[in-house]
Amino acid sequence: MTGNESDFTARAEKIAEFLQREIRYVGIEIGIGGYQPHPAAAVFHNRYGDCKDKATLLIAMLNSIGVHATYVLVDTRRGFVDADVPSIDGNHAIAAIEVPDGYNDARLKTIVKTSNGQRFLIFDPTNQYVPLGLLPTYLQGSYGTLVNGVKSQVIQLPVVPPDGDVIERIAKFQLDADGTLQGSITENRVGASSGRERNYFAENTEKERREFVERQLREDFSEFQLKDESAENVQNLGQKFMVKYQISAPQYAKTAGNLLLIRPRVLGSYGEALNDRPREYPIDLRMVGTRRDSFDVAVPAGFVVDELPDPIKVDVGFATYNSEVKADQNVLHYSRELVVKELMLKPDQYDALKKLEAAITTDENRSAVLKKQ
Repeated sequence: MTGNESDFTARAEKIAEFLQREIRYVGIEIGIGGYQPHPAAAVFHNRYGDCKDKATLLIAMLNSIGVHATYVLVDTRRGFVDADVPSIDGNHAIAAIEVPDGYNDARLKTIVKTSNGQRFLIFDPTNQYVPLGLLPTYLQGSYGTLVNGVKSQVIQLPVVPPDGDVIERIAKFQLDADGTLQGSITENRVGASSGRERNYFAENTEKERREFVERQLREDFSEFQLKDESAENVQNLGQKFMVKYQISAPQYAKTAGNLLLIRPRVLGSYGEALNDRPREYPIDLRMVGTRRDSFDVAVPAGFVVDELPDPIKVDVGFATYNSEVKADQNVLHYSRELVVKELMLKPDQYDALKKLEAAITTDENRSAVLKKQ
């Protein structure tokens, strides 16, 4: 399977991809089956197994080519495992792959260093849409037990940096004088958070995929027509996952006399409603990552830009948000970037989070004014 590959990442990737694509997840946890994995040979022969079975086969295959690998026992509910409380509780098994001394690869973003100096790449072979070098968002930042003989220990699972998980929307629209908006949108996703969409597009029908996109669009348009929806690199985890589609939205811009009012943030929302009750427990932001939007809207003939929203710039330490609207040769250009740098917040950071969310909500609902000449 690994052929003549000598590079550590290339060899591990081939085995990891085999586990993800060829070994189906089937959980049969009767009696001791809930705790004891099946032999690697049986999993390989049957081509299915649960999480601990898949980890067992991965470990056996890596060990057979001279790469040390072992189990990490975790829970898919972040915060369930407490590093300070001895417990056998947990609902998931993943793998730790020892990285050779001095070896570095920028693609491997989930390496942890143990108390005895070993470096392990943490990988979940059960999740078939998150590649080697990354980790599902629901596992990042959690604690797990590294099963490593006398060197066994509790480790904190890595958090992938913001540039390792990026969602970018790029769109070009034409606005008509009657307020109708038409255009094409491309959504690019890189990182573990793309796994959910990859999974959906890989395992559902064309009709269901279209309905998935339509549900998202209904959050921003009261009326619209979706055209030419397509996806690229659904199964190719090493490439950007792309969704492309075209829309037509009548009465998107609102008429007020000789004015047209248009929301430059055409689609997609990062805002979240928060209440004013004091926080007693940590706040889970669910993921660390970067989100970017870049929308161009061509102004209809006979109209000029009369008023634009002011730029917004917010830095609360654990996240930054920047937004700007410009006009250039009768084209409105809206751009923004949200960078989330921390996964978990302390309760006393709740006020800062409310400040961030208020700025995002304000920005998402502001209008630009176009005036008829």
